[in-house]
Amino acid sequence: MRVNLPFFGIACITLLIGVSALVLARLRSRDRLLLWVGVFSLLYGLRLLVQNELVRDAFNAPGQEFLPWALCITYIINIPFALFARELLGRGWKRTILVWLWLDMAFPIVAIPVALLTHSSHWTDLINGILVVSGTLLILLHIFAIRRARNQFVASLFWPLVIFAILVVLENKGIRPAGVNTEPIGFVILLAGLASIAIRRALSTERKLIDLEQELTTARRIQHSIIPHLQPKMAGVCVCGPVPANDIRCW
Repeated sequence: MRVNLPFFGIACITLLIGVSALVLARLRSRDRLLLWVGVFSLLYGLRLLVQNELVRDAFNAPGQEFLPWALCITYIINIPFALFARELLGRGWKRTILVWLWLDMAFPIVAIPVALLTHSSHWTDLINGILVVSGTLLILLHIFAIRRARNQFVASLFWPLVIFAILVVLENKGIRPAGVNTEPIGFVILLAGLASIAIRRALSTERKLIDLEQELTTARRIQHSIIPHLQPKMAGVCVCGPVPANDIRCW
């Protein structure tokens, strides 16, 4: 109970953050960074719930019944993470981020059937861990290059990624301080960094749209003030609107 209850709380908070990000992305800014943060958070929260013994006890089901769901979520959760990196950093140096995204999309198609049919997930878990760690390091390298260019907007993600990568490696190596799985803690830290960047960019986009609307309103007001509201009256001159092309009358 003492071990599972905190992770159950983390799962609920993560799910709430995921749903909030998706709603905000849909109704407010439609920013893709918020979209991928929401999907990423939602999937990880579902994974924590599926793996939590309290949830299994509540449904009176053994862990084996949740194995297919856990495998599906575990092997696809890296996709929104890679999509976030693709949206934030582009294709990367020599399309490395794009290649990583393709690998993340192709991996579940092979890994899930293999793990379910062989009833063993050792090798698929190992490959999944390699994809997570290598992708995180790849993002770190790109952020480090941008950081040297003094782009503080992206550089704020550096330390959350470092902490997340260290805790994931410790979990994959079976190292658990005080017997506690520290990977969810690393994920919460990473999620805070991702959400911070997504929200800041969404707010920046909103400000730009507001400024653009204000400029358009000012331009319309200026045009409206320049255009005369009444036709000018001059002696011996008749001003009229355009005539049809087949009208041969000349004014």
